[in-house]
Amino acid sequence: GRITMYDVVNEAVEQGEDNNYMGTGWTKAQAIAKIFKWADEEDPNAILLINDYGVIGGSSQRQNYINLINDSEFWLSLKVTLFFVGSCLFFEHLIGFIIALLLSLVTKGRGSLAVCFAAPMMLPPITAALIWKLMYRPTGVLNWFLQIAGLPPLTWVLSYKWVIPSIVITDVWEWSPFVMLILLAGINAIPKEIFEAVEIDGGGLYIKVRYMILPLLMPLLIVSFLLRFIFIFTTFDIIAGLSGGGPGHASMTLYFYSFECLDILQ
Repeated sequence: GRITMYDVVNEAVEQGEDNNYMGTGWTKAQAIAKIFKWADEEDPNAILLINDYGVIGGSSQRQNYINLINDSEFWLSLKVTLFFVGSCLFFEHLIGFIIALLLSLVTKGRGSLAVCFAAPMMLPPITAALIWKLMYRPTGVLNWFLQIAGLPPLTWVLSYKWVIPSIVITDVWEWSPFVMLILLAGINAIPKEIFEAVEIDGGGLYIKVRYMILPLLMPLLIVSFLLRFIFIFTTFDIIAGLSGGGPGHASMTLYFYSFECLDILQ
């Protein structure tokens, strides 16, 4: 049958350092050159297989890491990622905890209110991104509110300065309810007798939060923090829907950077 690209690679690997690949008289360097030429003309996706087998050698693989370290876009995307992840983690847990604490004080309709607050989380992230993209338009509703307040309009996702804060706002709006539900369940699980004992001793809301609620919720906060860290670090659809990594590379996170690199390879 027809010799495929995969047959050539497999046979080349089996031959090892032999200078007579498949009886052709090729050296290893000549064989690799012909493999790459064949891949370019017949099967471009086979380049990935060549890398998997290590036919191109360790020095070329190490060069990839050297190129990565010397790539200014990599360091820019790392900086953007750290700011994005840190901002989302802080505000999502702050807002989620405040909402959970307020809902825990409600005696009637708590479940209905929790469902209403959790509604943004039920949307697909790309849908949430497109909704907020409409509001971020120069003639959108957010700039309309700013004009009513006597403030100048913002360019939001079109601005190098405001694109990451805009994405953070969208992510916090959608995923703060996730943190809220976890912490609300934790607060409701705390025995009421503990709160009553604090009230008898004259302790107010601050004492309850500082010395009771937060220490008891710490295991749930750690779980929520780790889950949201993983999800935020791998955020793609919200960034793609709002800015596409732009303007320029102002909103290119590491996850989006890896996608761009793969797109270049293809």
